[in-house]
Amino acid sequence: MATKVHEVAAGAAAAERYLLNRRDFLRLGAGAAAAAGVLPPAFARAAHAADGAAAANPHGSDTTLVVIQMQGGNDGLNTVVPYGMDGYHRVRAAIGIPDGQALQLTDRVALHPKMTKLFQRYQAGQVAIVQGVGYPKPDLSHFRSTDIWNTGVPDAYTRDGWLADYLAVASNPNPLAAVSVTGGLSPALYGRGTTVPAMSSIQAYQFRTETRYPGDRDQRLGYINWVYGLGYPGLEEYVAETGAGALSSVQQVQDAAAAYQSPVKYPNFPLANSLKTVAQLISANLGTRVYYVSFGGFDTHSNQP
Repeated sequence: MATKVHEVAAGAAAAERYLLNRRDFLRLGAGAAAAAGVLPPAFARAAHAADGAAAANPHGSDTTLVVIQMQGGNDGLNTVVPYGMDGYHRVRAAIGIPDGQALQLTDRVALHPKMTKLFQRYQAGQVAIVQGVGYPKPDLSHFRSTDIWNTGVPDAYTRDGWLADYLAVASNPNPLAAVSVTGGLSPALYGRGTTVPAMSSIQAYQFRTETRYPGDRDQRLGYINWVYGLGYPGLEEYVAETGAGALSSVQQVQDAAAAYQSPVKYPNFPLANSLKTVAQLISANLGTRVYYVSFGGFDTHSNQP
């Protein structure tokens, strides 16, 4: 089970408030972490490749992956439309997209007529469409499908996310190696003993102390840093390092927000706000290699066309 960075920081504040013994506190945190297991060889190869690219840059290569998960049971056949196929129009006589309205990409594939912006990007060579992605013997459950999407394992039940697999073998000590720009940690980043912060917004990603006593903040931060700076064995050391990383990452993130400037005016809706957060962090060059963003509304139970 992964321990989210911001939760470790919050746990440190709780420890101080209730005057827990420092070893008891770290043992509580250690109970929420697990050692990495055997990982798929593809992730090991990718990690070795990343190590080679890291020689010129302490944070690795400058390639950044931004995953945008569109949550819901989307109707794929009315999104990427089978163009010119009689079978499609025969079985979807009421809800199918007519060939004359679809945005034709090839002689067999088209896009929904509302997807004009994506169509333009496809024409500019900025979009790839991968078809036929699935898993054996689907049971039509949205919940099971989402589990498989998050883990990449279609034939077994596991809680280890596919991105957690990669992070576990990449062995990047940066506390911001990956960021889940979501209200809670994305399951795709969960497991393998990895530690990833869930950052719903930069404003919310802070070490909070009692606002009634602002003069106490420095003392409290000093106490927490002292706790994390002591020597600990085994898994407790891992938890302490995670907590220290959380505190340092908070300041890095806040500095990044303060320094960010862009001519782009982001519209005010959840996806745009999340992508603005991603842009702020990328521009700060914090060494983050994976960002995960999600937004919902893609269930199509009615108004199908």
